[in-house]
Amino acid sequence: MKLIFLIIFILNALTLHADMTTPPKSVEQQYFNAKNLLRDPGFEMGKVTRNWVASGGTYAVYTTPLSGQRNGSWDSSSASQTLTSNGVTVTSGYGLSGKNIAGGCSIRTTSGTATHTLEIFDGTNILSTNTVTSSTTYASVSVNASAPASGTLYLRLKSVAANEPTIEIDDCYFGLADGYNISQVSQATHYGTLRYASTAACAWTSSATSFTAIAADADCPLPTVTGSVTEPSTKVPGLVIQGPGEFLIIMKGGRWITSSAVDGSTSIKLSDGTINSTVDFVVPITNTLGHSENWKTATSFHVTLTGSTPVTLNTYVDTSAGTITLGNTFTGQDGSGLNFSVYKFPTSSQTAFTVDQVAWRVDANISGTSPDLGTADQASYVSITGGSLTMVQNTGSTDVQIPCSTTNAPTGLTCGAGTEDIGVAFTITRSGDYRACVSFSHYAQTGAGGVINTAFQIIETPTNAQTITQEGKSRIMSGTNIADSNSRLPHYICGTFNFSSSGQKVLRLMYEQDVTATVTTNVILADASASLGQRDIHWEVYPINQQSPAPLLVNSVVSASSGVSAIEAANVNCDAGSTITSQHGSWVSSVGNVSAGACAVTLLSRFTATPYCWAVPNAAFASVGLILSVAASSATAISVDCEDDASTACTAYDFNLFCMGAR
Repeated sequence: MKLIFLIIFILNALTLHADMTTPPKSVEQQYFNAKNLLRDPGFEMGKVTRNWVASGGTYAVYTTPLSGQRNGSWDSSSASQTLTSNGVTVTSGYGLSGKNIAGGCSIRTTSGTATHTLEIFDGTNILSTNTVTSSTTYASVSVNASAPASGTLYLRLKSVAANEPTIEIDDCYFGLADGYNISQVSQATHYGTLRYASTAACAWTSSATSFTAIAADADCPLPTVTGSVTEPSTKVPGLVIQGPGEFLIIMKGGRWITSSAVDGSTSIKLSDGTINSTVDFVVPITNTLGHSENWKTATSFHVTLTGSTPVTLNTYVDTSAGTITLGNTFTGQDGSGLNFSVYKFPTSSQTAFTVDQVAWRVDANISGTSPDLGTADQASYVSITGGSLTMVQNTGSTDVQIPCSTTNAPTGLTCGAGTEDIGVAFTITRSGDYRACVSFSHYAQTGAGGVINTAFQIIETPTNAQTITQEGKSRIMSGTNIADSNSRLPHYICGTFNFSSSGQKVLRLMYEQDVTATVTTNVILADASASLGQRDIHWEVYPINQQSPAPLLVNSVVSASSGVSAIEAANVNCDAGSTITSQHGSWVSSVGNVSAGACAVTLLSRFTATPYCWAVPNAAFASVGLILSVAASSATAISVDCEDDASTACTAYDFNLFCMGAR
């Protein structure tokens, strides 16, 4: 009897410790990750039609896997054929209803270029799709969607071209996105600022009785921008931001002045004519001269952007009668007139992908004319301009625009104002190192005694200027030292750029040159001549360290800072005996007593650099027309200044103080 028990024990032990990698891979291992709802994610069970079904072409199981012992292989024979997984019923207890779901596979193409798509399919509609990365080694591709309340969902591959190459598939996943490629965390960032310097002649007016954009005023100065905010193409009381995201925009400074005919129904908002912010009101206060006026110290707007194209938001006004003027003569205590501060919050639909799923690149061509480099010496790098250039965004590229001359920001594939430069504008969502390359041909022709030496380099510039922000540091020489000759020289030049913040970036091809005697022709060939090979200019940009940063999480707090940002809040009493009424945590050290309408606030060592701060009067004080401004002089010292609508320094005021900066 003991012998029988011993034999049973040994057999059970062998069963429990069986090698789970021995083909076919056991059912237990298939379900080892309980969140994966595919029956056979690694094709270890062989060619079982209840697990994967091909609508056409050749479907097989191979032994060249990424992991395990087997992998799938599919060679479609025409476009729109599919390889579809088992169906997953949303209502069968998997907890998918209304949740973020994801699917993905590791795929390789041994030869040729695959253009397949990976889809989440509900039997009728495609809920999400993504293009497969064509690679000779296994590369991950994933799709994300929001699950319906009920129904059956499938993960499937679809052929796009009529003659797709064979692809091999392994390690697929379908189930909840949480824990696969997204997480549920919420964060925000200080997006940037736009400030107009106080200028006496600068004033924007409107008498519109329905919402109408305030017209530009040429007497106003050019605004100063920080962060990812850019300035409009004309001098209007507005700004340019880029989504997707939820934006809180705080408008301060300037002086609203209304005629006595304007009543309290005057409304303002930010809009591009289609996208609208929330609406605020200009409530008039009658002064001793019988005119109605109002100083807006802090008006806030909320706007949602769903697209990734830059949007110009101007100030729109709707008055019941009379004229309203936004004067730019009031400077407050921070030395600026009208200004906007922008804070960005990720939308709930934004999802973050793990690093190996980021398929970001710039791919664009420029043609239309052959820009002339001239015959004069150029002692410093200058941009190359061609008035008839047009950019083409190639398939698979992120959104691009063509840079424009002088102070004009990019507006599209051609320039709405100014002339086109040889360059590319694009938006990055994360800081880091990027590799940019441009290919082109330089044509130089010399006369008697003619010599030309031209150096080319890729340069980063501001969006609205040709000044150098950083150099790509790869410099190539071109030209000819032979008189009475011509040369057509092809070039491929690259540069590495470290972008310390996200947002729109502009790269331009620039040149220096030394010219001797006669030079008759000196151009970049980009006329796209059909008889000469459609010669043009090709731009490429790729992130080169995207495997290093951690993934962005859904609704996570992100900022342009490469470090960690802190946001703090407190309620402060400022008078002859100032006190800290309350604060979140401990970050305000002390408050000095009021002096000349200002209270000095000392902070603990919470920030590593001077923070961005703003103050809002408490309700009891906001009704009397107080004007607060904050001047931050260091990481631990700020001054909160106050005056009333008669420009008299305040002697007592309570306010909420907010600061945000690098921790």
